Amino acid sequence: MGDISFEAFTRDIHRYFDRDAQFQQRLSELPPGVYLFGHCHIQWHYASDDGRVVLLDAGSCGLPLECVKDSIPYTILELTDGTVRVEERRLPFDFTAYVERFRQSRQYREAPVWSRVIARQLSQSRDCLVFFLQFVERYAQQIGDDRRPYVRETWEQAYALWESAISP
Repeated sequence: MGDISFEAFTRDIHRYFDRDAQFQQRLSELPPGVYLFGHCHIQWHYASDDGRVVLLDAGSCGLPLECVKDSIPYTILELTDGTVRVEERRLPFDFTAYVERFRQSRQYREAPVWSRVIARQLSQSRDCLVFFLQFVERYAQQIGDDRRPYVRETWEQAYALWESAISP
């Protein structure tokens, strides 16, 4: 997946929601308000046409996953006299240097598999963790490992297979 600009990403999000009739119907059924959520590590917001409903995910400064590789997000939400203003901002960021420093960290040494997945996410600026966890689950089933949490050997073997399967 290539790099994209934040503007292109935002435009695509809005186009998608604008065209989704089921989404628009559900949006119109929500009580007026600002709905804050997160955990997807993707900065975006969307407001109903009349502005009575605003959906907002502030994104993640630490692990942004929206494929924008030149900056990190933060969001300012301003509520004034019933008016909602959302300002999405981005700061320039050197992901390459950050990943290199992360690879020198204690966490990287002590939790190598988890850290490699995080480093891959940072390098690609997109989610890898969900796909890796699904892969580990299938791998553990294949080898008959029903222990949870997985033992280090299962993590390491699954990661090696996963990485060889996804690397060019």
